[in-house]
Amino acid sequence: MRGYQALAQGLVDAGVETVFAVMGDGNLHLLAELSSRHGVRIVHARHEQGAVAMADGYARFTGRLGVATVTHGPGLTNTATALATAAAHRTGLLLVAGGLAPGDVHNLQRLDQPRFAEVVGATTVALTTGDRVGLDLAEAMRRCSRGETVVLHAPTDVQQQDGAAPAPAPVRPSVMAPDPAAVDRVAGLLAASSRPVLLAGRGASSDGALAAIADLAVHVGAAIVTSLLAKGSFAGDPRYLGVAGGLGSRAATAALASSDCVVAFGASLNDWTTSHADFAPGAALVQVDVREDAFGRFLTPALGVLGDSELTARLLVKAATATPHRADWPPGPDLVAHQPRRETEGLDPERACTALADALPADAGVVVDGGHLCIWAAQLVGPSVPRSFTHGFSFGSIAQSLPLAVGAALGLGGRRVVAVMGDGAAAMSLTELETAVRTDAPVTVVVLDDAGFGIERHTLAAEGLPVAEANYPAPDFAAIARAMGARALRVTTADELAGLPAMLAGSGPALVDLVVDGAVVSETFREIKQLTPAGAAS
Repeated sequence: MRGYQALAQGLVDAGVETVFAVMGDGNLHLLAELSSRHGVRIVHARHEQGAVAMADGYARFTGRLGVATVTHGPGLTNTATALATAAAHRTGLLLVAGGLAPGDVHNLQRLDQPRFAEVVGATTVALTTGDRVGLDLAEAMRRCSRGETVVLHAPTDVQQQDGAAPAPAPVRPSVMAPDPAAVDRVAGLLAASSRPVLLAGRGASSDGALAAIADLAVHVGAAIVTSLLAKGSFAGDPRYLGVAGGLGSRAATAALASSDCVVAFGASLNDWTTSHADFAPGAALVQVDVREDAFGRFLTPALGVLGDSELTARLLVKAATATPHRADWPPGPDLVAHQPRRETEGLDPERACTALADALPADAGVVVDGGHLCIWAAQLVGPSVPRSFTHGFSFGSIAQSLPLAVGAALGLGGRRVVAVMGDGAAAMSLTELETAVRTDAPVTVVVLDDAGFGIERHTLAAEGLPVAEANYPAPDFAAIARAMGARALRVTTADELAGLPAMLAGSGPALVDLVVDGAVVSETFREIKQLTPAGAAS
């Protein structure tokens, strides 16, 4: 085998069925091998950033390895924001980046690719020699299995070397059992608690973990809340009070504020989830995680338990004592602190997001972008099944949600995925709608269109500064989508929201351009920015 053939065989042996790509000199042989010899589905994105974000979305929603490939130099630099987003999210993603041969010193595309990967937060594994291609690939996939985003630096000379062998079979990691003494301590804290809360994050999102946490809640009389990324995990459970933190529900916030014991499973306890560590001031905080570096990363728990969430929850069920009387929790998740009905010049963005939530199919996936209008989307629009929600702002960027959704939809076997974004994000990323059309991906793009950058507009207004530079006319996104071959709907009035269900059904991609009133300010945004009503845009 040549190096690229061994690389292709190793990916196939690892179960890779889909690869997201932009072709160039550095990966053309690999792509031809994967497609023609092995029948791997190659999804050709329109931009390298799109290819990486699609692999990221694929991995987040399916739980399988997301794989993308680009060429060397500018092919890799074009991935920067998507690669940084995947790394910040801790997605297990493999990016095969073609590299230049060491002697090709005058090539215009020469770049220190390992250094570039390091700058954006990714790990690099390099193909060193042809006979080690399989071993190097195995190391890269091992790191991906630990939640690392890995750039596999693949110099073209190594790809062409003879004598390569595919990767050895991976070793399946064993389930990490918690320290029995730590389990006993947690059981004691729960037994002494009168208002316990169980907080589940995306690290505890397997069916087994969710069932074990729900069972534990019954045994100890606890309420259940989730991080934003675990939204929808306990939909329909009467003990579920919604999402914790700044983009969460009033019921979850109230429960955490009055709790005397919080046990977090697979949650990083970042500032968004914990409201900057002020979410449960009187509670003993326990954190359960399989990553030792999770403890103290954002805040330090009273007790850190290193172990698998499902196994730890099941051991706590066995250790649970008779449940004492518990105080009544508020009934169900109050999704958002609704503002009084406003008189607006156009469509109220909160009303638009509520209508979208009401029309959402029961099994739909949801990807929310960053930005002011997406605050309402993150609070109001949520799935009814586990592992079906994510966002694109792990790196604080916008314009990631569309390609994330395309990758997710292509991995979910026909389930519709809805990407919600502002008009600024849509203008940056709409090229990948053509990829959705070409692959017939069941994606609905919802553009919350306020003709400008809302966060910047409202921040400037709050500081008494001119907002003109944050405002600009938006194109007719529905017309652009139709030109690309997608179904599309432009909504400018509340009555036209009745057309939403049709855009969330059927096959193939669709786009909805919701033209909303840009003067309306989210109350959550006011709290985040400490704005007063008088400081908001009028």
